[in-house]
Amino acid sequence: MKNTKTKKVIMITAAVIILIAVVVYMITASSQPYSGAEWKEKEISLNDRTIMLRNKKISIKEKGKATWNSPKEYKVEDVLMADIDSDGSEEMTVLLWKRGKYGNSKPLWEKDKKEDKFWSQHIFIYEINEKGEAVSKWFASDLGMQVKRMAYTGDKKPILLTEDTKGNSSAWIWASWGMTNVENNVSFVVYGDNIIHKEMLENAAGYDRLYEDVKTKISEADIAALNAETVLVDKESAVSGYPQFGSPIAVGEALRDAGFSLICCANNHAMDKGIYGIDTTADFYEANDMTYVGIQKSSEKEYVPYKIINCHGSSFAVFAYTEHTNGFDPRDKYPYVVHYFPEEEKLREEIKKGKEAADAVLVFAHWGEEYEAEPNEYQKKTAQILADAGADVVIGSHPHVVQKTEVIKGEKGNDTLVCYSLGNFRAMPGKDERSKTGCRLEFTFERGIDGVSMKSYETEEIPVLH
Repeated sequence: MKNTKTKKVIMITAAVIILIAVVVYMITASSQPYSGAEWKEKEISLNDRTIMLRNKKISIKEKGKATWNSPKEYKVEDVLMADIDSDGSEEMTVLLWKRGKYGNSKPLWEKDKKEDKFWSQHIFIYEINEKGEAVSKWFASDLGMQVKRMAYTGDKKPILLTEDTKGNSSAWIWASWGMTNVENNVSFVVYGDNIIHKEMLENAAGYDRLYEDVKTKISEADIAALNAETVLVDKESAVSGYPQFGSPIAVGEALRDAGFSLICCANNHAMDKGIYGIDTTADFYEANDMTYVGIQKSSEKEYVPYKIINCHGSSFAVFAYTEHTNGFDPRDKYPYVVHYFPEEEKLREEIKKGKEAADAVLVFAHWGEEYEAEPNEYQKKTAQILADAGADVVIGSHPHVVQKTEVIKGEKGNDTLVCYSLGNFRAMPGKDERSKTGCRLEFTFERGIDGVSMKSYETEEIPVLH
């Protein structure tokens, strides 16, 4: 009986404590803005005017005289200036706190409801008129997240980037009616070696069947890539399997129809059909708007070490290198048709230039020993060189078996994702049982206030089909 009374007392006490905590929270939330707000102090020059942010208030001044002050009921956290609607005049973007979850006015269905007293965070946009007054242009309702900081990026069409207290970023652009959220993540899915053997060429079912099971995964990504181990040919007499591969144009069409948009062509079989194979392959991918890396047409007179891919406002410099081409070396006559790994200093220089030209750098590396489950010293050393030079992702091929994936540190403290080998993707079973299993690599980059960086990655083993 005594124990029962003690339990009741404890339960009542706990309930009272919880109730007091709720009441304290409600009083605090209704009396002052979010305690984690980072209140900025700024002074922005705009023609003959000055926009000053001090003590959570904005004042627009002209010749020392205030022409506009932010309403007393607003507590301003930050302010930016940008020509968001490309009309030649800069608008004022304000991050502020106010009571109530709506902007300047309530929606019709909320008109009769009493406004709540809680503080919420908003983004308001103003135009500044000839008198130096801020005129409402667009007011957002409660953001639904705690924005810690914001910044504009982009030249032709400014993009507003926001970052919340959890480090998540969002991107916004001006539409005709106001700010609208746009995608600021870029997702990749990458597969390993696509090797079309003789037995696969003879299969009457065609080539679309080879990629049917990955179409959904490809459609979910922004960019889908693989290592095309066999060149394309447009003459029936040139079609062949091992040891000197030549795949019919229909293979390229199947890759296109599956949704692949980025093709790595630098590998040991790149010269299997000589210059003819290089040119035919490049012509097909170019004609079908598929980005190919690691080879160049024989007619090109300059070395182009990388190509730029643009997606959702982010840019990627993509490289592809191979260690060798099975003894067929065209460099004496055609120095640029295949991209071989250069000497260390030149490699560093190329990657650094790519990093300067784009937001992130991806490198396809055809290296290592066939059927070896562990990366060799050359792979590990080269991966470190690439990381030190600023590469963000290194994707390996050639061993035909899956090797480890890890994140290594560059000399500047940067993280570099290295997948030493994705193994096979489509190929006949090799002498090693492990060649029957490949790896799918997925990773996502996010554009934030501090630039473009990798948000996440994952790998998954998959069966090798033929």
